[in-house]
Amino acid sequence: MNRVILSGEIGSDIVLKKTATGQSLCNFSIEVKEKGKDGQEHKSFFDCTAWGENAEHINQYGFRGQHIAVDGKLQKSSYTNKENQKVYKTSVYVMDVELALNNATMPQTQAYQQQASQQQSQQTYQSQQQKMQQPQTVPFTNQVNYQSYPEHYDNDEGMPF
Repeated sequence: MNRVILSGEIGSDIVLKKTATGQSLCNFSIEVKEKGKDGQEHKSFFDCTAWGENAEHINQYGFRGQHIAVDGKLQKSSYTNKENQKVYKTSVYVMDVELALNNATMPQTQAYQQQASQQQSQQTYQSQQQKMQQPQTVPFTNQVNYQSYPEHYDNDEGMPF
């Protein structure tokens, strides 16, 4: 089984790219802090790659220093550098992501403000829809209101249902 779960802070600027086919690709690193046996805090950096909606989400709402949790798998790759040496790299292929979005750490970006406005509009619309769907209670009377029938209703054909 190849699975890794990391929780830490975004340790680098997020770089969003588009492939030739239009697929979104996002690269960043996660800084994970842990205490060693000596009581000192140690930092480790892990390179991460996200694709598609995850990449768009991280790029739109993520920033350096923000808390992030990723679920993914380790991926090995290699390339030849400028000195013609083969370089091997292990990174995390992000399959699921959670960003800490709170007022203390979230920069008030235009995209964030727009999403908050859309959510508020959606909630207002939903509450109006719920009110409209609730049955209206009308007191029962034994009198028939003939004026409520449509004008084109022909009274000679029987009941209106």
